[in-house]
Amino acid sequence: MERVELLVTSTVQVETLRREARRLAVDTGFPAADVERVVLATIELATNLARYGRNGRMVLEQVSGSHAVGIQIESHDDGPGIANIEQAMTDGFSTQGGLGNGLPATRRLLHEFEIESGAQGTDIVGRRWLKAS
Repeated sequence: MERVELLVTSTVQVETLRREARRLAVDTGFPAADVERVVLATIELATNLARYGRNGRMVLEQVSGSHAVGIQIESHDDGPGIANIEQAMTDGFSTQGGLGNGLPATRRLLHEFEIESGAQGTDIVGRRWLKAS
């Protein structure tokens, strides 16, 4: 299975990750609508790293589970963390003056979404599975 890892310090890396997410999703066999879901989730998490993260890094990886293959998207940074995850996952909530839809929308785009955050940083892992037809 293929894996892409990249430090995210600016929008240059966001664009690189967008292209890599598209390529991985297409190579995995996702239909067009699901390719776009993977790409949008990747862009959102990478943009958050570029704007707010410290030592941001992302991993995109083809994965296989007991029932399907898919794409795993990981976002990691070294702080300062999200003070209230429940609030951050609410549509319209923003501490930085944005629209406050990014993390909630990302959760909806993926089949699985896990977030942990504290003073040492934030870790997000999400997966979109290719459903057998």
